[in-house]
Amino acid sequence: MCVYEACDMRENFLPAETDFGDEVLSGGRVQEILGKQLEEYLGENKVHTTAYEKERRVKVLETLKAIGEDWIRGIADASGVGIHAEAIRICTFGSYHLGVDHPESDVDVLILCPKFVDRQKDIFGPLDMPGTGEHGKSGITLVEALRKHPQVDQLLAVSDAFVPVVKFVLDGIHVDLISAIIPQAEIPTEVDLLSPNSDLFLKMDSSSRQGINAMRISREILRLVPDEDAFRSTLRAVKLWARRRGIYSNILGYLGGISWTIMTAKVCTIYHPSPPAVLLYKFFQLFAMYWDWPRPVVLAELASETQSPYLREWNPDLYPSDRRHVMPIITPVHPMMNTTHNVSLSTYRVIVGELVRGYSCLLSLCAEGIEKSENCRNLWGQLFERTEFFSWYPTYLKIDVSSENTITQTRWKGLVESRLRHLLQMLQNFQFKQVHLCADENNATTSNHHSFYIGIDARNWKGSLENLQKLVTSSVNQWVSEELEWQVRLLSETWEGKESGRGLGSPVLTRLFSLQFCQRDHATMKITYSMSPGEVAPSRNSTGKRIKRKQRKAQRHHQAREGDTLNDREQQHITSVTT
Repeated sequence: MCVYEACDMRENFLPAETDFGDEVLSGGRVQEILGKQLEEYLGENKVHTTAYEKERRVKVLETLKAIGEDWIRGIADASGVGIHAEAIRICTFGSYHLGVDHPESDVDVLILCPKFVDRQKDIFGPLDMPGTGEHGKSGITLVEALRKHPQVDQLLAVSDAFVPVVKFVLDGIHVDLISAIIPQAEIPTEVDLLSPNSDLFLKMDSSSRQGINAMRISREILRLVPDEDAFRSTLRAVKLWARRRGIYSNILGYLGGISWTIMTAKVCTIYHPSPPAVLLYKFFQLFAMYWDWPRPVVLAELASETQSPYLREWNPDLYPSDRRHVMPIITPVHPMMNTTHNVSLSTYRVIVGELVRGYSCLLSLCAEGIEKSENCRNLWGQLFERTEFFSWYPTYLKIDVSSENTITQTRWKGLVESRLRHLLQMLQNFQFKQVHLCADENNATTSNHHSFYIGIDARNWKGSLENLQKLVTSSVNQWVSEELEWQVRLLSETWEGKESGRGLGSPVLTRLFSLQFCQRDHATMKITYSMSPGEVAPSRNSTGKRIKRKQRKAQRHHQAREGDTLNDREQQHITSVTT
């Protein structure tokens, strides 16, 4: 049975079955046994950082602060500004701040800078690629300062993201660095930063507010959970399960780390006091069986007087777009935001199906595995086993993304990855029984190559297999044209092409499609798109207006496709392809 079909089984669980699990877990001895087994399993799968790894992360933060202080002093000297207090501040958020980071996880860092810093000029530079020859006021940007440090490797600066970020590896530790520009000469106390109504917060630009919010959310979650140790153990288990089952990815339309964290914190506040094994059971029981989606998951009711009238909040009563969210999970600070706006109907069915499967595994654990330790270990392994995605669907779409070098590949993969959910929506509009984008991190990947897979259940397709193949091929061609080609051209024009040594390289998008069960290295048809900025770039006389018009047209097209039914244009498209 495909996992999405488990989503339809929520009503098939009898009250006696769900009550049985509660009865078994009410015993103190059972809680102790299952708790010990869960901790042993998590320990075997290395979800904890060792004392040595924690020390390495602390040293990385100290090194990063030293780099930042040298950089900010240069900016201040060039600007004629005296520094009489703390010049910058390094803050952490995300899994590291919550205490649930694992050996391979990133360290999320927010750097607070005073008002004389210009993010584009002083942090990223005029262009976020090396070799531009132009720098900030001090003669060196933060990106260049990091690039020149001997312990920094694999640096990628993305200044055009919704929240500009610098990704790099420092002494073997992956770091994601974002920035917030504080509109005053000195860095204020943390208390002043945490108020959404403060003048400082309201005067910040959008990217700075997003960075401050990331820090505020992590701190507020730790403040709200009644037992931090139980919360951390439960969250480690939930994250391991979500990664193994291929549903841990916000960008691909599933749930990201903050969403799983808020859901886990919700369970910890409702069922306190309980040990981690019981909280994990309650997590699956609550969200698989009892939660009435799209009822929003709200960790705590926020006082209206702390709400800012100048910042947009998630409000389905006021904003029609918020009413279309199928699985809202809301941040616990003002301005409240939905962390799951990328979730579609198809990814929702996969997520809920996995929750139902997980709940079924834990019911089996309660029924059979209490006294038999070996059987119990097998049942824990069954809960956390990797997704069986490649045995669920008769039809698969494989997208290979490759390019010339690691830095180029990181950016190119990120671009394709951020657009894949739009392809999923296009295929979903053809009303296949299910379209499933796999987010399993275990896909075959090298430094210059990555593969994405989409499973298609087209058993309800009434036409021939040949017409089905034409339909999917046409959709992929349209997606490449609307979502990728103009992006490559725009980046090429911005970076002045390959001849300056700053282009995107020669990324290649390879699309493979098979109408049979498709193993990872087998397909019946292959089409290769070669998109090199030097080849597709517009002339130097172009101002980019044509590309921007194409971008706006693509955005309007995607907005028109929102919904669950086919519109007239799509119905005509199907008719033209099948005939």
